[in-house]
Amino acid sequence: MINISAAEKAKWESGRYAKEIKLYFPSLNLTILNNEIYGESMVLKESLFDGNGALEIFGCVASSFMIEIRHQPRELKGYLVIASIRIDNGNWMALFRGYVDSVETVRDRSYQKLTCYDAMQAFGARNVYYDYDQLGDTFTVKQLRDTICGAVNITQKTQTLANDSMVLNRTVESGQLSFIDAMKAICQINGVFGIINRSGQLEYRKITYWYDVLPYPSDDLFPGDDLYPGSMDSSNHEYIDAYQSIKYEDYEVACINEVIVCEGSSDEEPGSYGTGDNVLLIDDNIFIGDLEEGVKYDIAANIYSNVAEISYRPFDVNVLGRPYIEVGDAISCYVYDYSSGELVTYVMAFSILTRTLKGIQWLRDEYTASGEKYQPEIKLDKSGASGGSAVNEIKEDIKEINNSIEDLQGNKQNFIHLDILEPTWDAPEGDIILNSRAVVIDAQDHRSGYQYVMWRRTNNAWEKMQVAQYSQVDLQAGVSDLPTGEIYLVYE
Repeated sequence: MINISAAEKAKWESGRYAKEIKLYFPSLNLTILNNEIYGESMVLKESLFDGNGALEIFGCVASSFMIEIRHQPRELKGYLVIASIRIDNGNWMALFRGYVDSVETVRDRSYQKLTCYDAMQAFGARNVYYDYDQLGDTFTVKQLRDTICGAVNITQKTQTLANDSMVLNRTVESGQLSFIDAMKAICQINGVFGIINRSGQLEYRKITYWYDVLPYPSDDLFPGDDLYPGSMDSSNHEYIDAYQSIKYEDYEVACINEVIVCEGSSDEEPGSYGTGDNVLLIDDNIFIGDLEEGVKYDIAANIYSNVAEISYRPFDVNVLGRPYIEVGDAISCYVYDYSSGELVTYVMAFSILTRTLKGIQWLRDEYTASGEKYQPEIKLDKSGASGGSAVNEIKEDIKEINNSIEDLQGNKQNFIHLDILEPTWDAPEGDIILNSRAVVIDAQDHRSGYQYVMWRRTNNAWEKMQVAQYSQVDLQAGVSDLPTGEIYLVYE
């Protein structure tokens, strides 16, 4: 929860004061205020995880921000935008920091709808394997996360994680490791949820949960000064005294009572901590490999310390907008129970896993949490390469550089290095992963419908990867300058 004064909180809770949005594009030195923003068009969505059933303890869900602004003469797509909000001409509060993903002309071409995502989306597919490769054969979890974040220039909030000091072995050899898959695996190892916070830092959060649900059977007991919520104030908890609508489940998501860490289903020496029937099974983490049973036990015990008390009630509540509340915080509000034939008022606590903030002057918040009562098994992507199936997507990415290579006229001594956004290649004989560096050869024939072929260069020799039908490529002089140990996409 963002720390603001009680007086400022009261203003947000009242809904009576004027509010203002500010968009700032640092690279363009461009500032946009309310007079250039269309009505109530702002929408901010934040989530700790995006599953509707299982509790995915790794998170790394990108926040999104949408708003309509008066048509701008300059290009905005791809640029960093920093959004802030304030009330009654008070202090600006950070709202969102991310990148413009798309710009759509709307309202008779007089406005533009901006759709923006934070760095988790902007850099999620970035290949960080080569930075990972520099770590060597063994490294700590702390060294791993510092290296992965450094590869994409994302700053982490200063935090100590449960397994930071644990030593891992090198397990990824494919040449491909996406930032998003690396971060999900790191968060899973530590029992936390990764999220880009309002300041653009990668923050590791846990769920705030309040166990007390107190009955108030008569009006003179609620809300006495010596009773909840006055006695349970917290920097991560907010009491909601009024709401537009609320619904919630009769059950709570059960606490995890055992954590098992293993290296696949055939692991004969898994690490297990806790005893119970609601198990968090971690058997597909890309960074867990060649570890002794005792190490896996210690990792499981440290994860358990973060997840054992996670329990929450699925709910959905709509209230006046409170931008200082963040996902992971807890709220409480009173609810009524008529089931006994007598009115009973309860204060119920809820953990916010997803929030949607809409509007500007009429600012509304929707807080939700979903989940099944018991924990099903969750699978991470073992390949380290997020994204779709490859061939068609890679072709689409290659098509985007048509104009930039037309001047090569087939000069095979020129090479274009491309950032492949969806780098998974589905090969007949197993998954061959394409790294983020690719080579285009024979530019003059780029649009001729030829095949894409995988080549690996090792010790100044070229090996053709068996991934599809292909014709031979005459690799001319100039290739000796390319790095070895990489996989290249060759257009022939």
